[in-house]
Amino acid sequence: MQQDVRRTIRWTVAALALAVVLVALSSPLAGCGSASATLTTQTTAAVASTTTESAVTTESTSVTTTAPPASTAPPSSTETTASTETTGSTATTAPSGAGTLFLAISDSKFGFIKADGTWAIQPQYVTAYPFSEGLAAVRAPLGAGYGYIDGTGSWVVQPPYFQADLFSQGLAAVEKQPGGPWGFVDAKGTLVVPLQFNYVTSFSAGLAAVQKDGKWGYIDKTGAWVIQPKYDGALPYSEGLAAVRPDPNGTWGYLDPAGKLVIQPQFSAAGSFAQDLAAVQKGGKWGFIAATGAWVIQPQFATAQAFSEGLAAVTAAAGGAHGYIDKTGKLVIQPQFATAGPFSEGLAPVALRQGGDFGYVDTTGAMVIQPQFFDPGLGRLLFSNGLALVGKGQGYAYIDKSGNVVWQSQ
Repeated sequence: MQQDVRRTIRWTVAALALAVVLVALSSPLAGCGSASATLTTQTTAAVASTTTESAVTTESTSVTTTAPPASTAPPSSTETTASTETTGSTATTAPSGAGTLFLAISDSKFGFIKADGTWAIQPQYVTAYPFSEGLAAVRAPLGAGYGYIDGTGSWVVQPPYFQADLFSQGLAAVEKQPGGPWGFVDAKGTLVVPLQFNYVTSFSAGLAAVQKDGKWGYIDKTGAWVIQPKYDGALPYSEGLAAVRPDPNGTWGYLDPAGKLVIQPQFSAAGSFAQDLAAVQKGGKWGFIAATGAWVIQPQFATAQAFSEGLAAVTAAAGGAHGYIDKTGKLVIQPQFATAGPFSEGLAPVALRQGGDFGYVDTTGAMVIQPQFFDPGLGRLLFSNGLALVGKGQGYAYIDKSGNVVWQSQ
């Protein structure tokens, strides 16, 4: 169980889901609830909470490369973190002229398809993760470790690793044995940061949050401490700030890259910044603050997602319908959805009833793709490079922005 927590939850579960070992994934969509702890980076909107009751799903994985790098651990061993992506995390632009590749499965083997649904790299891997910065972590055959391939399917880093995460800013987190410790390799496979940490996150803004001896701090790409390990919880940097919790069961504030607490700890839960705002909880309600710490949207919501494409899904009351607000707090899409996700490429996945099929609305709230899909976990129904991975029938499919099926699992 602890190893599952250490792993990049969204990708691990995604891979298992595609393999038809359909493990329950904490839904990135508001209204689905969440019990998993996960960090993400870059444009990520992760949420850290002092309790396991926080219902926020800040969806805007700030890891916006084409495939968001994920973390290998929670901010602390006891808190719940919810996060999601505004970029469809199943696709990326691969090197060597391969174009955009999408993770897919056939006969329980993973491979990569092109945007037209044809195979670019034939299904042959026991497990595979999306490309990031030109490389993808794959495992083949069963029992072998993870290594990294390029967009032609050639091995770039041979597989000696028990676990291997996505690349972010030139480095990827790896471990050689179950339970760690973790370190970082570069794109050539050189271990540039030795295996020494209990938990790590991907790099963002040149720093990675890591845990050693029970405390979190931040290292640079050489592995040197930039901010000493003294925090009980920490999230990756996003838009120049990182949420931290100085004390167990305490409140959350924000650090600048120099390690200065520029927003004092005061929030029972705190999200990473996305589109200049961060979702935070105070007094049992969610609102949004600016990088100065000033309230932009007063705490008033039972749940709130991070902003994506200028809109954020919110609920006024626990268990209530979801609508979307703009960055002034104005309700621009009326509450009507049992479940609602973030916008990506102009569309957001929504369900009209709890447990019902998903369709897609545009930024006006018009249902442009009628409800007919289920959430497969991988990609979280979000569009990237014109396609979204959805659950359809007894399997999975990629659809275009008109709802047409481009590829379907066999």
